[in-house]
Amino acid sequence: MRLAAVDIGTVTTRLLITEAGDGDIVELHREVNITQLGEHLAENGRLNPKGLSAVLDALASYAQLCEQWHVERVRAVATSAARDATDAEALFAGARKRGFTVEIISGDEEARLSFVGATWGRAGSGLCVMDPGGGSTEYVLGRVDGAGAVGARVDFARSLNIGSRRLTDMFVASDPPTPGELARVTQYVDAALAPVADELRGRVREVIAVAGTATPMVTVKYGIEPYNPARVHGQVITTADLDLLVGALARVPLAERQTIPGLEPDRAEVIVVGALILQRSLAALEMPAFTASDTDLLYGIIQSIAE
Repeated sequence: MRLAAVDIGTVTTRLLITEAGDGDIVELHREVNITQLGEHLAENGRLNPKGLSAVLDALASYAQLCEQWHVERVRAVATSAARDATDAEALFAGARKRGFTVEIISGDEEARLSFVGATWGRAGSGLCVMDPGGGSTEYVLGRVDGAGAVGARVDFARSLNIGSRRLTDMFVASDPPTPGELARVTQYVDAALAPVADELRGRVREVIAVAGTATPMVTVKYGIEPYNPARVHGQVITTADLDLLVGALARVPLAERQTIPGLEPDRAEVIVVGALILQRSLAALEMPAFTASDTDLLYGIIQSIAE
């Protein structure tokens, strides 16, 4: 069966089209658009008008792609930005005109689906999936006893409002960020993480990080351009790697960050804070590294349709 997943996030809008059945998922087409729906949301509580227009343009394109690929079922979800915005109805109305019924999923549901997607094809216990997005970061501890969503067991899930776009808007006004600004981000992230770390410390065997803040740590470290899922999936990024990446990214102005091999120019504005969130998360969990996963929330959405 041809299934499609759409994820409308704070920074990106994404599409995954698959052939799914008998517990298997074959990826047919994937697309990512950096739309910045949640830019300045932390300041005014409203969706970014240019970002909304970009999202709706992406959805119009996605509708055509779903038709071309003869997709039978679609699930479209919106996450942190839509959860927080006072004018989210504009997104829903615009999406309906383009053929999509968009549902806002809770932070806990986002965390669960991210866990299911990130652990696709894996088995084991003490797996902590971390999904650092533009508006929020999800932390999910669980185990995988069998194939697909049926075999995934979530023991703990928490969504925190510490996203790369949100905290960049809240704390960073300089280019490049000043040490004082980054210190304030660090203090804010550490405070938000403290109760989660208390719950998880000592229970985590492996951290798996997904999506557009985690995978650029791999592509920048190795200069992977264009993006190659096979080279990203399963790569390990250590705390030492993150220390170097945060330092290198924070030292240069935005125009220079936009030219770094392996980093999408439109992500460059928020990547310093994103890398810092990853760095502080590993420190809080007392873990030496994370494993990057190319399968994430989108795979979780596909499995939720299939099962």
